[in-house]
Amino acid sequence: MKTVYGYYVDPLDYKQKCQLVSLCDEFQPYTNVSEVVFLEVIKAAASFCSSSYYPFFTDKDKRFNELLINKFMAKIKSKYYFNGLKYAKRPLTNKQYALVLKKCNVPIIRIDPKGHNPAQKELFVKIVRACRDYMRAKMSKQAEQNLFERLCVVLDALS
Repeated sequence: MKTVYGYYVDPLDYKQKCQLVSLCDEFQPYTNVSEVVFLEVIKAAASFCSSSYYPFFTDKDKRFNELLINKFMAKIKSKYYFNGLKYAKRPLTNKQYALVLKKCNVPIIRIDPKGHNPAQKELFVKIVRACRDYMRAKMSKQAEQNLFERLCVVLDALS
């Protein structure tokens, strides 16, 4: 276990780290950007699942459509995939790779005020898998329903 801000978290194991790095490699856009885009998608999905994010707290459908799809994902699409979803064939830079490894060591979704919560790592992995499938479906309208259902499982577990 690692200590982050005085709270304990479980880092991802070696296999999960390798999978996250390969997913970040797979979904990096063709344009030359310094950010790791897949981590931005995970961050957007985690903010949807976070109980501390206030707007539309009781209405999951409105929260998903207004907050995640129309605000966060639309911003990601317009910033990184403005010419359509074209993925790069080159590997991540050293700086981007270090950023991915830093995220692997701190898979925090929500810091439990009661202490260590071992379910955080599993919920983080569920978010990564949901985002992976959404990105592999080219962020299409048809894939949004599947993403919604999978993220609602995490949202319900955190409430």
